[in-house]
Amino acid sequence: MTIRGDAAHHMTRVLRLAVDDPVELRDGLGRSWRARIRSISKGAVDVQVIEEVPLNTESVIHLTLAMALARSDRMDLVVRQGTEIGVHRFDFFPAARSQYRLGAQEVGRRRDRCLKIAQEAMCQCRRAFLPEICIHPNLDGFLETVGHPAAMAGKEKLKVLTLEGRMERSLMDLHREHPVCREVVAATGPEGGWTEEEVMRFEREGFLSVHLGPRILRFETATLAVMVCAQLLWGDLR
Repeated sequence: MTIRGDAAHHMTRVLRLAVDDPVELRDGLGRSWRARIRSISKGAVDVQVIEEVPLNTESVIHLTLAMALARSDRMDLVVRQGTEIGVHRFDFFPAARSQYRLGAQEVGRRRDRCLKIAQEAMCQCRRAFLPEICIHPNLDGFLETVGHPAAMAGKEKLKVLTLEGRMERSLMDLHREHPVCREVVAATGPEGGWTEEEVMRFEREGFLSVHLGPRILRFETATLAVMVCAQLLWGDLR
C-alpha cells in the first residue's frame, strides 16, 4: 500500500518516521490496521499491512455538537477538541447574532479544513470513525436534520440548548430526569447569545434549555464544557 499527500508528509516530515518503523492505519469508517514502512520516496510512503486491529475507542453515546458560526480559529479548536472527546457530528449554521458569515464559495473550503483537522485529531486520539461535518445555510436548515419531538419517543435521545442567564435547569438536573440516553444533540450559541425568537424556535423542536454555570463562557469554552459534561453523565467518562 502506498500513502501519498498530506498523510505521507505528516509521516515523514512531522513524525520523522523511517523505514521499518511500525505505523497504524485507519480508514475513518471503523477499520484499523497494523503496518510497517517498507520504503520512503519523494511524496510517498510504501507500507506493508500486517494485520487488522480492532479499536474500541468510540463513545457509547452518539454526540452531535451544533454551533453558531464563529471565527475560524475558534471553530478549528472546537473541531479538534470535539473529535478527541468523541463527537460524532459537527453542525454549523449562522445565528442572528453571529459575527461571522460564510459565502457560497467559502462553505466548501471551511468544511474541507474542518475535515482535515478532524482527521488529524482522529489519528492522534486513535478513534475509528471520522466525524461528520455539516454547514447549514441557516438555523432552519440545521433543525430539519435533527427530527421533530414526536419522532423521538422511546429513542433515548436528548436535544439540549445551552443558555446564559437561565439558571432553572443544569445538565445534572437533566440527567436526573433522563438517566439513560443514547444520543445527545447539544447546541451552543454565538458569543452574543441566542435571541428570544431562536430560543423559542429550538424549544418548539424539543430542545431542553440548560445553563453551564453562573459565569459567561466564551464560545470555545462553552462547547468544551457541554461535550465533557455529556460524556461524563451519559458517555464513557462515567
